Amino acid sequence: DKPIFLWAIPEESSGGNLRLNSLSGANLAAHFLQLRKKQYWYVYAKIDDAPAFRNVLSAAVSVKAACLLRNARIGVVGGRPPGIETSQLDSLELREKFGVEIVNIELTSLFERIESLDLIKISFAYQQLEVKLDNLAELEQTALKRTLNAFVVLREISKEEDLDGFAIGCGSEFLSDLGCSACGVISMLIENDIPCSCEADVNGVITEIILHSLSGSP
Repeated sequence: DKPIFLWAIPEESSGGNLRLNSLSGANLAAHFLQLRKKQYWYVYAKIDDAPAFRNVLSAAVSVKAACLLRNARIGVVGGRPPGIETSQLDSLELREKFGVEIVNIELTSLFERIESLDLIKISFAYQQLEVKLDNLAELEQTALKRTLNAFVVLREISKEEDLDGFAIGCGSEFLSDLGCSACGVISMLIENDIPCSCEADVNGVITEIILHSLSGSP
C-alpha cells in the first residue's frame, strides 16, 4: 500500500524501434492499477523537466497528509453543542474512510483534573504567555488561571493519549462549571502545534492536521 508515480519519458523519433517505449509501459501499468482501483500519479516529460518534479512533490505532500490521517487520533472533549448540525460525527465511517480514531474525553473528569493541577505547571505556562502578551496582569485573573489550567491539562492529555488534535465541545459547561471560555484554551493549543477546533468539529480538526502538514506551521 505504497504511493505509485508513473513517469514516461518522451523519445526522439529515429525511424526505427523506440528504445524505451515508456509511454506504452506507463499506459499498461495505469490500466493494471485502475482495474484494481489503485490510486496513482503520472507524468509524461523529460527527466529534467521542472514542472514534472513539481508534480512529484505535490503528490508526495498529498500522500504524507493521507498517511498522517491514517494513524491520527483525535480527542473529542465533551460533545456537540445543541443546534450545531455541521459537527455531527460518524466515528465508524471516519475510521473506515480515513483511518482516524476518535478518543472521547468526558468533561467531569477533565474539569476535576484541571481543578487539581500543580501550581508550578501553571506558573510556567503563565511565564510563556507573558512573553507574548504585555497586558496579562490586566486580565481577569481567575478566568485566566482556569484557562491556563485547561491548556496545561489538555496538552498533557495529548501526550498521554498520543493525540494529534482536539475537537472541543465549547458549550456552556466551560463557563458555568470551569469559569472560563474555551476560546483561549483552543488558541493556546493551536499556538503550541496541537490542531484544535471548537464546537466538537472533528472535520475541522482533520482539515487543520492536513494544513499543518502542508505548511509546517499552525
